[in-house]
Amino acid sequence: MWNPFAKHLAALQQSEAAARASHRAPAPSQRPARAAAPTRPARSAKATKPTKRAGSAAAPRASSSAYPTDADGGDPADAGMDGHLHVRTNIAEVEVIGQVAVATLTVDELSQGRGVENLAALLQELKETGARHYVLDIQNIQYMDSMCLGCLVETLNEMASSGGRIALASCDQNVQQLFRMTRLDRVFPICRDVMSAMTAVERERV
Repeated sequence: MWNPFAKHLAALQQSEAAARASHRAPAPSQRPARAAAPTRPARSAKATKPTKRAGSAAAPRASSSAYPTDADGGDPADAGMDGHLHVRTNIAEVEVIGQVAVATLTVDELSQGRGVENLAALLQELKETGARHYVLDIQNIQYMDSMCLGCLVETLNEMASSGGRIALASCDQNVQQLFRMTRLDRVFPICRDVMSAMTAVERERV
């Protein structure tokens, strides 16, 4: 789908690349020599492990899942006391209220490859909730780069056929400036709080 903001994103990506190039790490010969690591004292002989007693219960093993589970090994998505669906991801807490999925991001930066991967995974989680609209509460985000903006634009294009919208709540001034520079504030409502953002996405476009 044609993206009218592509040239703005491309220009921003070029400026970010130039900024990164000007702050490259010094060559190995210019880096200060590291201090030698202190020698460790010799370890004493290991104590023999006590033998298991007959009939003793084994200690429970830690879960290898990336998501927290309850005592019954349940899914990290559950219905809270308010009846809303709650989901926990690696970078956000998600609550589904009616047709709106509200994601409160818990990280302070979304940038480069890792940031795009995390954001794309979060947006996929929001899609799987079945919500029509998304609200991203990014009060903790201090920095976001053009790659992540492109990820948001791509998701919004996919949602357009069903009338879905994405709004941002509690934006840091630096993040707001980024959206204004790329003129994406025209398509992503930027609101002072979550309730205002929910109203913005649910309002029918004229």
